[in-house]
Amino acid sequence: GKYEPSPNTWSLGLKRNIAAQIASGFLIAHFDDDDLYSACYLQCMIDQLVDAAGQNSEQACELIRRGEGIAIATLSEWRTLDWTTHTFRWLDPKKDSSVLHSWREDMIYGYGFSYLYTRDAWNVVAFPDTETSEDDIFMRELRFKHNALVRLVQLPSSCSGLVAHSFHPDCTSGGERDCAGKLLGQVVPVPSAFVDSMPIVREITRLMPKPLSVFRPPRLLKHLFS
Repeated sequence: GKYEPSPNTWSLGLKRNIAAQIASGFLIAHFDDDDLYSACYLQCMIDQLVDAAGQNSEQACELIRRGEGIAIATLSEWRTLDWTTHTFRWLDPKKDSSVLHSWREDMIYGYGFSYLYTRDAWNVVAFPDTETSEDDIFMRELRFKHNALVRLVQLPSSCSGLVAHSFHPDCTSGGERDCAGKLLGQVVPVPSAFVDSMPIVREITRLMPKPLSVFRPPRLLKHLFS
């Protein structure tokens, strides 16, 4: 079957716009409620975005600190967490041979769980009122229509994981999967940043309802059938 959100709920795109409107800071960071974020995540992403601007000029660097200028940062590699098995994986779409070449750019730029952007970026491009791919559309608009400064962030060598992007039966993205439905990425031990969080993860998993019988294809496959 096809995943259909309830017509009586707000879309993810609308929720992101409301949150961005309420936010009072110069920079806006996404913290999706089913993902795990390390304590150093936010500062790392801010440093990366400011550093990218600083390569242009000190003035541009200062503008980013004030939330001015159209700029965004996102992870180019990340950890994933399968909530059904508590298995972590490391995924680098640029290097993973299981990722179709035609999918790589969409995977690198299109997942909004690690977006950090200036208020000016959101002021010129709001999220579309859709339940899926709202982040991908937002990023495309910034990149191709507004020539945004984009920083792709690699995982620091000193950090085993900044974010764990989660897959579970109720997630709308379907998880990072190949065409056959197999989860992508190399299995890795529990990152040290998330060791203390695992008892909470296991307890939440225990309390979650049984997996839904509805098949939700990976978001990249959804584009093929839309």
